[in-house]
Amino acid sequence: MFRRCCDRRPPLVIPPRSLHPRRVILSEAKDLNRSPLQLQTIQAGGPGLMGRQATTVPLVGNLMTCNVYFPYLMELNLAIHSATQILEEERRYPTVAYKVVKEPSSDKPHPLERIADSVDSLAAFQELRDNRGQNPRTVLKGDYRYQFQSSNYKLLVRLLGRIADTDRTPFLEAIATRMNDFPGCQKNERAFYPSWNKCTSEMPLVAEYVIRNGGREVFFEKLKSSPITPGMVILLLQLEDMIALNYSIFSESEYLILKTAVGELEKLALETFLYAKEHSYRAISPEWQQSGFDGGQVSYAIFERCGSIVELCRKAGFLHLESSLMEEVNLEINQDKYVVENFLEKLGFTKPLLTSLNEAERLNHPSASPLELKSSMGHLRSFLEHLHKEGIPRVCAKKKISPPADDKWGTELAFLRVNDVLSRQEEQLVVGLYAVISDEAVHPLIARREYARLSRNVLIEYALLFLRKLEKLQGSACGPR
Repeated sequence: MFRRCCDRRPPLVIPPRSLHPRRVILSEAKDLNRSPLQLQTIQAGGPGLMGRQATTVPLVGNLMTCNVYFPYLMELNLAIHSATQILEEERRYPTVAYKVVKEPSSDKPHPLERIADSVDSLAAFQELRDNRGQNPRTVLKGDYRYQFQSSNYKLLVRLLGRIADTDRTPFLEAIATRMNDFPGCQKNERAFYPSWNKCTSEMPLVAEYVIRNGGREVFFEKLKSSPITPGMVILLLQLEDMIALNYSIFSESEYLILKTAVGELEKLALETFLYAKEHSYRAISPEWQQSGFDGGQVSYAIFERCGSIVELCRKAGFLHLESSLMEEVNLEINQDKYVVENFLEKLGFTKPLLTSLNEAERLNHPSASPLELKSSMGHLRSFLEHLHKEGIPRVCAKKKISPPADDKWGTELAFLRVNDVLSRQEEQLVVGLYAVISDEAVHPLIARREYARLSRNVLIEYALLFLRKLEKLQGSACGPR
């Protein structure tokens, strides 16, 4: 809202809420006889803000003080500094937790229903406590569901939305780098799970945040090369929770990568433990001498946790296989998906395209919630859009023609039809598929399983058709026939 010093009339321009307010003083208008309302633009700038043109605002009277809203992107260094503040707070006062998810009940539940809900909650927490006490742990697939919660996680997500797309990967890498910090934790007499030897850490939040926001490859690489630290013990405890309580968070292929990374860390932990046992933990490095932590105890704890995670990876891989077989998914379509992946790689399509397809597959599992199915179909639509977008330059290069006038979905689809890449019937098929995904998943609040399965299967077969057309056009043999 505009705050005026000289005029109380309501403003004509309301800035969007998503833009950033900054207080400015606008000088008097040069020619007040032309109009009582004058429009003028100003330039914004400041610490941490990239210079942006402000929204146009009305000048009324000789002088006005107002809040002007500027669209801005936060500089990477400032974003990393802000994230560091959040993570330092998390180390001292952890917010990471897994809570029991309750099914929505009636507006006025009967007192007996409330008692039953309380009993169920106690049983769920007891089940979780028992599972955490196991070594190795196993995946929970009972009557209870658990959901990740963290107030500081929400702050980091908001921070990610304020940086440029090109800065997302460096930002996630900077956060993941904290996995190398020593000791990576601090003493906390009020420590609760996940904690170790009355120490709390920001490492569980680092793992949850990087994994859930597109940085899985970064996480796997950092984990594989991480040093032995007390903070790493707490991170591994959280990683056990992630898999045991929500195994579908990783795909089958990602579990293989994770298992390899954890195996490297397990090997290093065993070597460190044996060295510390022979030479004393103080001989490991000067850091251990100053920290007061027992290197042998830490390395053995990491070794144990790694063994538990390896078993969880095996179990989760089996559950993925079991789900696909019990769901009676068309095995031929599954095979075609692998062929599509092969084509995308050998034809030189970008890695995010394949990532979006795999993410859609990960979210579309037998126990997926309607919101997960909606997200899965959203990834399918993005995959379809970018499949055409990345395929068109190859068509232009081979046929020596100009690209479409713009990058809109309809324009690109018409371009493929006019240039004989798609037939009229194939164009109509794609239009229908796009409409189904949009109308049944992207626009509504939730999605139904039948539409998610239909969209996934049809999209895979269409992608295979389209990629084989490109292969034929380019005259190269890449991928099984």
